[in-house]
Amino acid sequence: MDKEGFIDFEQLEKELDDQALLVSVIHGNNEIGAIQDIKRIGKLCKKHNVVFHTDATQSFCKIPLDVNDIHIDMLTMNGHKLHGPKGIGALYIKSGIKIDPLYGGGAHEFRLRPGTHNVPGIVGFAKAVEIQQKDIQKNAKQVKELRDYMVKRLCDEIEECYLNGPQDLSLDKRLPNNINLRFSYIEGESLLFRLSDFGIMASTGSACSSASLKPSHVLLALGLPHEKAHGSLRLTLSKYTTKEEVDYAVEKIKKVVEELREISPLTKR
Repeated sequence: MDKEGFIDFEQLEKELDDQALLVSVIHGNNEIGAIQDIKRIGKLCKKHNVVFHTDATQSFCKIPLDVNDIHIDMLTMNGHKLHGPKGIGALYIKSGIKIDPLYGGGAHEFRLRPGTHNVPGIVGFAKAVEIQQKDIQKNAKQVKELRDYMVKRLCDEIEECYLNGPQDLSLDKRLPNNINLRFSYIEGESLLFRLSDFGIMASTGSACSSASLKPSHVLLALGLPHEKAHGSLRLTLSKYTTKEEVDYAVEKIKKVVEELREISPLTKR
């Protein structure tokens, strides 16, 4: 991928030889928010008769998706990323695509997944989707405007603050709720722990590895050196986030960055 996190299509097509069976690409990256050109990838896969799966966990119900229009064979989604229950998800499988069972035993779910259904989780997931699908364009625009405001304030008011990932903040390039910034001369872990004292929940990479001290593999793949990847902070917003909350977070981030730079041996004097 390139320095903004987008697929190299020339390389992808080279990989689609006679041995290729499946292409799996994350639609909206969970760390830097890069939205891949799924339709173009789908066309390439269709051309080479390769099954195409996308992980739409981050993008589902945040931006419009049409599996037929973008040539998707399989698509993963889950509940907790759209304010639904944790521990529940779904896999869309296009008619005609055959997959092996998750494990054997029982005839549940067309013999693909035996076991008792998580009925409360399923109902909660379905209700969350129903709610989130309403005014999806309006919600995306609302969250994007708040995200852009926060990015501008932070980058304008903190010296040597840089945006990681796509620099184009439009809805077809970057998820509307995603912010990933890096601050020179400090470590993201220190920033993370200090912000938690103010009730601001963030991560230095994916939320799944928020306690890890290793630099984000995604940021390293963008070509960032370790020290810059270590100085990064990931924040996400939602349609329930308010401008007052954003202003509060900006002021606390400014305060903590300034304090950490004062004691950092890396600070440019």
